[in-house]
Amino acid sequence: MAVSLSPTKKSDYENLPDQFDWRIYGAVTRLKSVCGSCWSFGTVGAIEGAYFLKNGRNLVRLSQQALIDCSWGFGNNGCDGGEDFRAYKWRLKHEDIPIRRIWSIYRTSGNKESELDHAVLAVGYGTLNGNDYWLIKNSWSNYWGNDGYVLMSAKNNNSGVMTTPTYVTM
Repeated sequence: MAVSLSPTKKSDYENLPDQFDWRIYGAVTRLKSVCGSCWSFGTVGAIEGAYFLKNGRNLVRLSQQALIDCSWGFGNNGCDGGEDFRAYKWRLKHEDIPIRRIWSIYRTSGNKESELDHAVLAVGYGTLNGNDYWLIKNSWSNYWGNDGYVLMSAKNNNSGVMTTPTYVTM
């Protein structure tokens, strides 16, 4: 297993559709409302998506609770906060998930790294009335937004989604 923090090739982004929603393809599990552990929500969602692509479009729901309970030794603090990169390190060490590449899609609050304080999961993108957006799955329950989802403006990265994104491949 190899872990690389290098960016993807430009060819990975060529010929993308104008809009995309992973929910249509069955690649997104139902909303999981969690305590102050949005970091585990984003991490698990990214791994679930990569696993879906690797294993013949078979969606498997993975445990956020395992990260909340067990990744303390890697610097996370359960319901009191944590970081996705620490959760990835824990999963790489303790679980049979061969993640090949991880690099620093899923925080928001400002657009500078020092302003980021919440992790979300980007499950799509598109344009509405001439405005580009990210389709975001949040961890604040299905009573928030549109059944737990929101369209977040992509203009000038004002939501910070692209400031330190994380992407998993298997």
